[in-house]
Amino acid sequence: MEEEEEEEPLPQITLNIDLFRRSRYYPRIFAPRFTKPKDEGWWVVIGDPQRNELVAVKRIQAIRKKTSTKLIFDWDEEMYGEGNDPERADGYAFHFYLISDCYIGVDQEYSFVVKYEDIPDPPVRE
Repeated sequence: MEEEEEEEPLPQITLNIDLFRRSRYYPRIFAPRFTKPKDEGWWVVIGDPQRNELVAVKRIQAIRKKTSTKLIFDWDEEMYGEGNDPERADGYAFHFYLISDCYIGVDQEYSFVVKYEDIPDPPVRE
């Protein structure tokens, strides 16, 4: 029998997100062609533009006065840039998307950078 090789655990990045509503909260949206009452919902998405892929996705029911959520994603070794050398670059750029599942034109996109010195060590297996 062959022994299975255990993969090294990857470091995980935790992104804490606080969302604030500026307007008054109404639990139901105006959707006259929907057969049932519809509540607003939001998608919080982290994208990797260099590799053209999504690294974390989470759905939020509604944003009231203040809503907090946490996204956790694995730090891949390909994210170290050219030659996988963390000393050659300052950080790795990501995109943050806030997408509504019912309103048109309110989606938002922001860019942010994870600095290499902020990356935690991978968890240790015992």
